[in-house]
Amino acid sequence: NNTTEQLKKLFTYHNHPGVKLETPPNFKNEQYWLVEQEPRPRALSDKERTGLNEAVGSRIDAEPLILFSRMTGKRKAECLTLQWSHVKWDRDIILRYGKGGALVTIRITPAIRAILKSLEGHHSKFVFTYVAPRTTTVRRKDGEERIINGAGYPFTRDGLRRIWTNIRKEAGIPVAGEDRFRWHDIRHDFAIGFIKRNPTAHGMKALQTALDHADYETTANTYAAVLDADVADTVEACAQELLRERMAARARSAAPPEKAPEPQQKAGISK
Repeated sequence: NNTTEQLKKLFTYHNHPGVKLETPPNFKNEQYWLVEQEPRPRALSDKERTGLNEAVGSRIDAEPLILFSRMTGKRKAECLTLQWSHVKWDRDIILRYGKGGALVTIRITPAIRAILKSLEGHHSKFVFTYVAPRTTTVRRKDGEERIINGAGYPFTRDGLRRIWTNIRKEAGIPVAGEDRFRWHDIRHDFAIGFIKRNPTAHGMKALQTALDHADYETTANTYAAVLDADVADTVEACAQELLRERMAARARSAAPPEKAPEPQQKAGISK
C-alpha cells in the first residue's frame, strides 16, 4: 500500500503538466490496495517477562541491545545500527536519523548511561556487537570477511533474528502464530507500560514523543484501547459510589420518623 500510494502521487504529479495517459489507473479501485490489519499491540505477561529476564542471560552479548530496546522503545533499526558517533556524552543525548529521515533524540538516563559505558571499547564504530563463537569466513555483499573467534562484530539482521528466536524459545515466549512476540513488540511492551504509568491525555502526548510518532492520532489510535480496563475500573468505582448513596437514601426513607422533643417548662425566677 505504501508503494501504491507513492505511485498515486507520481501519476497525480504528471497530470499537472498536461501529461495524458490513454488508460490511467483508477486508484479508487480496490484491486490496487491490500487489506491492512489493525495494529496489534502485544505486551509481555508477567510470566513471559520473568522468562525473558532469565533467558537473556544465556546471550550476554545480546543483553545490552535487548535492554536498550526495552528501556527506550525505539525501533529495531534505530537500536541495531546505533553508532558511537550518535552518542553525545557532553549533552547526555543520543542523536540519529530514524524512520523517514526524522531526527530521533534519546535522553541518556542513568540506566542507559550504564549500558553504554559497559560497551565502550568493544567496537570502534558500532555500539552493540556480538561475540563471534568461532573463526570463519563470511560472505558479504561487498566481499568476504574473516570472523575471528572471541572478537566483537556488529549484529546483522539475520544473526539477531536467530539469537532472538532462541531467547524466546528458552523464555517460553511464542515465536510463531497470532500470539507470537516479535522484536517490534518490545516497542509495544514499552508503550503499554508507559501509558499505564501515565494514564492521562498528557501521558499519551508524552508517549507520542517517546515513540517519535509524527502525529498524535497514530499514538492514540494504537494504544487508547490499553486504557479500556482502567476506564472500566473507573466506571465501576463511580457505579459503586452511586449504589452506596442510593442505599443510604433508602435507609433514611425507611427509618421511622424521630419524635420531636417535648418542650421543657421554663424555670421560674425566684426573688
